[in-house]
Amino acid sequence: MKRGCYPLPLFILILVPMLLVMKGITKKYPGVLALDNIEFSLSHGEVSSIIGQNGAGKSTLVKILAGAIQKDHGEIFLKGEKIDIPDPFTSYKLGFSFIYQEENLIQHFSGIENIFLGRPYPKHKIPSINWEELEKTGQKLKEKFGIDVDLLKPVSTLSPLEKKEVEILKALSRNLKIVVLDEPTASLTPHEIKVLFDIIRNLKKRGIGIIYISHFIDEIFEIADTVTVFRDGKKVITLPVANITKEELIRYEIGDIDLSIDFLEKPNPDKEVLLKVSSLCTISGLSDISFSLHRGEILGIFGLGGHGKTRLAKALIGDTKIISGSIIKNGKTIHMNSPHSSILNKIVLIPQDRLKEGIIEEFT
Repeated sequence: MKRGCYPLPLFILILVPMLLVMKGITKKYPGVLALDNIEFSLSHGEVSSIIGQNGAGKSTLVKILAGAIQKDHGEIFLKGEKIDIPDPFTSYKLGFSFIYQEENLIQHFSGIENIFLGRPYPKHKIPSINWEELEKTGQKLKEKFGIDVDLLKPVSTLSPLEKKEVEILKALSRNLKIVVLDEPTASLTPHEIKVLFDIIRNLKKRGIGIIYISHFIDEIFEIADTVTVFRDGKKVITLPVANITKEELIRYEIGDIDLSIDFLEKPNPDKEVLLKVSSLCTISGLSDISFSLHRGEILGIFGLGGHGKTRLAKALIGDTKIISGSIIKNGKTIHMNSPHSSILNKIVLIPQDRLKEGIIEEFT
């Protein structure tokens, strides 16, 4: 079957109403038209990707479906019936589920406790939680949807992919109709992304509609059936992924640009060495790491998950004790004893986990 083709005969599709239809959705904020008369639809078993630059309106549309904010105008139909979503609980009851870039789980609870959170736990005759019944329910869910994750471990000990799997099982444990995945691969390795895509394909086979939001063009061409482009609160176009090229999609998203321009200056080994790392060994397990970074150069560091990329980044900002080796910046040896020393030396880190390590949430 060609990519983008429907798995059901046309006469059957005519009898089955669209899973989700949004007509004329408009949302205004003071001085900003966040969504301007948006039309969007989703079929049973379809992966529909929504892309657009920051501020294009993707998150606003998702918040309306989640019941977090209210549309100003427009109509929403679920399986042919007009619906209103005044609050998140209504969205939950209607069969919507949302999996965001940052996991929405209680870290010191186990996976199975998170799955049943907000619903009555199975109990013994004497009022106490029936943990055996909980475990059996979790095992049946895993077997039914082909997801292999240890649901008895605290969520805090799980990998980013395993946390996503817990969230997906939580959604699948009820009458799920539509799942929205908002930048789900941001913290995943290539292997973990492959596993996630296999899970998504399994959900498709079961007729679940999937809205997939991502900035990664390659992912859209691998997993999506259709793609909708948002720009400045307006829908630009919706097309089957099979009928568009990556270059065309980029142009729809950001407008006409000359893609032949080489924006990055070619690395020049004769240029000044800005940063030199020699024979670096750290208490976190890095051994004999050496490289040079030239002025104006982008140096990529590549490797499988757990092989030291993040540990190297933390060593370069003084967040990991250095046992031996040297770091030379602008020809002078610098001593990275703490993140404060890295700031003094004008070296900063944008961390992998931005929510936990990049900001203090209760601060402005």
